[in-house]
Order: sequence, then C-alpha cells, then structure tokens
Amino acid sequence: MPNEAHARKSVLTIETGVFLKVFIAVGCVWALVKLAGKIRKIGPDEIDNQILRAFRRPENPAVPLGPKWLPDVARDITALGSGTGLTLISGILVGFLCLNRRFRAAGYLISSLGSGLGLCQFMKDLFVRRRPTVVPHLTHFDPESFPSGHSMGSALVYLTLGGIISRQVKGPIAKLYFLSVAFLIAMLVGLSRLYLGVHYPSDVLAGWAAGSVWSGMCSQIARWLQRQGAVEPPSGSPSLPTETDLSLK
Repeated sequence: MPNEAHARKSVLTIETGVFLKVFIAVGCVWALVKLAGKIRKIGPDEIDNQILRAFRRPENPAVPLGPKWLPDVARDITALGSGTGLTLISGILVGFLCLNRRFRAAGYLISSLGSGLGLCQFMKDLFVRRRPTVVPHLTHFDPESFPSGHSMGSALVYLTLGGIISRQVKGPIAKLYFLSVAFLIAMLVGLSRLYLGVHYPSDVLAGWAAGSVWSGMCSQIARWLQRQGAVEPPSGSPSLPTETDLSLK
C-alpha cells in the first residue's frame, strides 16, 4: 500500500508538471506567433522605439542611462549569449555528460541545441528585420534582428543547463536555485541587448519565447527517450516509470 500510494503521488506530480509546462509552452507559442505576425505586417512599433529611448538620456540618445561603467558591464553580459559563449557552455555540458558516461544523452543534447540555434537563424532569414535606428548602437551585430539570437540562444542553452543540473541535485531549494540562475542569466542577456540598442523589445520577447519552447520541448522528448531506454537517465536518479509500470499500478 505505501508503495502504491507513493507511485500514485509520483504520477500526479509528473502530470501536474507536464500540465504546467504545456500551459507555459502554449503561452510562449502564442506570444511568438503574435509578434511574428505583427513584424510581417507593420514592422517596428512605436512602443518598441519608446522602450529603447527609455534606456538613453533624453537630451542625447547616444548616451545610455546609468554610470559610465554600465555599458561595459552590458557588453560583458551580452557576451554570455554570443555564439562563442553559448558554444563554450554547451561544450562544458557535453563534457559533463561524457564524464558520467552518458554518451547518448550528450549526443541528444548536441542535436537539440544545434537544431534550436539553426531554427533561430532560419527565422532571422525568414523575417529579415533590420536593427533599430532610433538610438545609436553600442556594440557590433549582424544585420538581421528578429528574433534576438542572443535571447533565444541564452534561453535555450541556459534553461537546458539549469534543467540538467537541477536533476542532479536533491532537494527543492537546490533545484529552484539552479533553475532560477538559468532564468536570470537568460533575462539579463536579453535586457543587455535592449540597453545596447541593437534589438527591439519584440525581438527579445520572441527570442525568449522561442528558446523556452524549444528547450521545454526537447526536455519532454528526452524524458520520453529515457523511458524507452534510448537516452540515459540523470546520474543517481531513480529510473522513470514506463507506461507499462504505471498500468500495472
């Protein structure tokens, strides 16, 4: 009886988590579709421009708000979402999985992150939105603006990183800590793009939405593959219940 009650509780927890993830994913997809449709139809919105101006001094839009050292900090933060930074973090992730002899999980991670970043470039080529011109840019950039590659890449990579690490630790506080850190880094990278004037707010929101959806989708597929035995489960974690096991309960 205790085992049966524990199994039912585990199933309920899994179902609740799946429901929340689906709810969040639907919201992100809806936001992404609305933003994409808006960009295709009318281009930059005045609200986007007003938000970018809010980061600059009214008398001189070339000067950002805050102390003199803040632009350098923003460039350092935005580098966390650059191709080099994301590749380095992804390499550390893959190395961690390989050290734990989870080679199939490492291969799945590479394919998940690579396809997500490829999707980002495809969307950039599809919409071909140019960079903001309402304020001077404070860093270098490629021509396409929508969605923000830094925002999408950081959401994809850091949320995936937070999810993997949170499943290696015990206790809700430790899990929440790593997930919160991953979320905070992704948020800061997106905000740094606005502060530097190289993205519209809608670019950043679309990047966050697309990266979060792709990360969540890949996470759910990974759990399914773990149940099938195609991908190794997290080190030291109990094996995930299969559909057959649940039906026997």
